[in-house]
Amino acid sequence: MRKIVFVFISFVCAVLPLAGQQADDNLLDELDETIKSRDIYAARREGVLNNLKEGLVSQTDLQEKYKIYSRLFDEYRSFQSDTAIVYAEKKLKLAQKLKEEAKMDDSRLNLAEIYAIIGLYKESLDMLESIDRARLNEALVPYYYHIHCTAYKYMNNFAVTHQQRALYYDRLNSYCDSLVNAEKVGTNSYVFAKANYLMQKKDYKNSFMFLHSNYQKQDPLSRDISVYAYLMALNLEQENDKMGEKHYLIISATSDLKSGIKEYISLRRLAYLLYLDGDIDRAYSYMKVAMEDAIFCNSHMRMMEVSQILPIINNDYQIKKQKQNRQLFFFLVSISLLSLLLLLGIVYIYKQMKRINVARRQLKETNKELQEANMKLEEASRLLRLNVSSLEQFNNDMQEMNSNLKEANCIKETYIIRYMDLCSEYLDKIEIYLKRLKKLAVKGDLGILNNELNPTEYITENLNLFYNNFDLTFLNLFPSFVEDFNKLLKDDSRIELKGGELLNPELRIYALVRLGIADNINISRFLRYSLSTIYNYRTQVRKKALSERSEFEKKVMTIGVDIFSGL
Repeated sequence: MRKIVFVFISFVCAVLPLAGQQADDNLLDELDETIKSRDIYAARREGVLNNLKEGLVSQTDLQEKYKIYSRLFDEYRSFQSDTAIVYAEKKLKLAQKLKEEAKMDDSRLNLAEIYAIIGLYKESLDMLESIDRARLNEALVPYYYHIHCTAYKYMNNFAVTHQQRALYYDRLNSYCDSLVNAEKVGTNSYVFAKANYLMQKKDYKNSFMFLHSNYQKQDPLSRDISVYAYLMALNLEQENDKMGEKHYLIISATSDLKSGIKEYISLRRLAYLLYLDGDIDRAYSYMKVAMEDAIFCNSHMRMMEVSQILPIINNDYQIKKQKQNRQLFFFLVSISLLSLLLLLGIVYIYKQMKRINVARRQLKETNKELQEANMKLEEASRLLRLNVSSLEQFNNDMQEMNSNLKEANCIKETYIIRYMDLCSEYLDKIEIYLKRLKKLAVKGDLGILNNELNPTEYITENLNLFYNNFDLTFLNLFPSFVEDFNKLLKDDSRIELKGGELLNPELRIYALVRLGIADNINISRFLRYSLSTIYNYRTQVRKKALSERSEFEKKVMTIGVDIFSGL
């Protein structure tokens, strides 16, 4: 049953990516972007470190100071080994000052761990030997076994003789077994310890399944994602699943770089896999980054690991570059040869063109008389076209003049008739008015006579009559003037007439503009408005217009043109 489950998980996690290579390509693109931004991630970690150091300056409480040293050690452990050693030593001195055995043991374990990481295995084991296991605080026991496992695993990897390798392997198995028993079940530390133990027993299937079942429960942003992915990649490597191994190494390397650490393995192993796949450019780039970070961290072991592979990749990278340079050289030579052939072709074509030009000149001489005749014909045709064009323009001008004359005659005729009617009506009113005044004078009723002679009421009455007649006459000529005028204004600024109004002052002013009376003085005299009133009305209306001032009044002049064009 376990075999079936493992096969299924392997299929889901490794075989499917073969059919979906695009998924890993996307992950590699994300890793490339992460590498470009690795200085940003490192700066974030340095920001955390600086904050801790600032807190250390003002801290006087020794217990709190010890906690800050511990945090600084944890941050520097996978970032800068030399500095991590400094803070581990400071922890040890402070613990000795506090005379607390547990803190002294914890500090010694920190030093042992860093010694193992940077390749000082003897120093690491010596430091572990200085710790009395019997009195060791139970909370530190898993850490104690973990460092033993780490040291013996590295020593086993770099052992020279078979006897050494066998010895280190046995001790590694022993400590891995102790670590599993010491870790608290349910924690990630327990998962990692058990997975490593199963791998030591070469039970890669169960190790992978155990890791994968817990991996799915993790927060994608957790730092432990990197460890999970790396351990699963190791299991898949042993199962010869290169695609699955690469998939999880990409995830692990991306997580490492995003956390801003400098001491890691995944990117180097991924670079080697990509090299085997033929992606030499990426392999070279990743291996360079791994070497730069190993140097920054001062991890001699990581530098040694990278230096074992980097020359091979660098050699192939240089060979590839040389091949590309040769291809470029061949391409340039080919282009040069093609350019030479093109130049020879141009010379040949030039000679042929010279021959053609000689023949063309002879042909021109032969056709000269015909061309002269054609030119004369073209000149005559041009003059004819000019005459026709002039006649068409003259005809258009005459039509426009006729249209304007029709409009002017119509307006003039309408206003002459209205003027005569008004004059006749006004004479009748004057006659009636004078007769009434005469009767009042004969009667000697001076009070009523004085009231009748008050000009204001009389002028107002006749002015309103004048406006009404003007409005009626104008709207008779331009029935749609109000509607057309409003179309020239913004929607929220259109003029609305009150009940009984034909035109209001603004419309009356622009009615005169439509009739050709555009001067403010003439408009003022005609409508009996002050010049300032005329100016204000025109300014307000122009602000409401959809177009510029000059365009607006031109458009006003076109209102009702279609009425007169049909006359």
